[in-house]
Amino acid sequence: MQVEVNSVWNISNLDGCVDGIYRTLAIYSEIDLIILFLLDEDKKLRKPIKVSLNAFAELAKQKTITMSKYELPAYIIRKEEDTPKAQLLKRNNSYQLISELISQPDFLLDTTTNTRSKLITVQAKKQNTYVQKVYRTLNLYWKYGQDLNVVVR
Repeated sequence: MQVEVNSVWNISNLDGCVDGIYRTLAIYSEIDLIILFLLDEDKKLRKPIKVSLNAFAELAKQKTITMSKYELPAYIIRKEEDTPKAQLLKRNNSYQLISELISQPDFLLDTTTNTRSKLITVQAKKQNTYVQKVYRTLNLYWKYGQDLNVVVR
């Protein structure tokens, strides 16, 4: 079984997870962790969760966890040259809100380990915006595959 970053899984019976469809955000095999993000249509802000990579792999062998798919919105799939300039500007501004955070190697670990991430609070202050706006942008980024084009809605 090959678990890759951004792969999508239908998960059930995994400790620490509600049953559902998840995207893999990061894999830390050296510390037996996989970081997952629940993919649902609820507009509620979510945080990624960390679970045991070994437990994940074992349930995948048992077929309790299976690979899945998650349909991306059309605006994400569209070629850059076909995207209106206003949308590109909005995308670039949104991406700027989170680019420092996502470039930090331990950001996902910090986010899943702490109830409130100080990194996100500091970033919101730096960008002169609300913490919730940073979380909303991160939620889009995590939900749709950790790509530049996903942060516009």
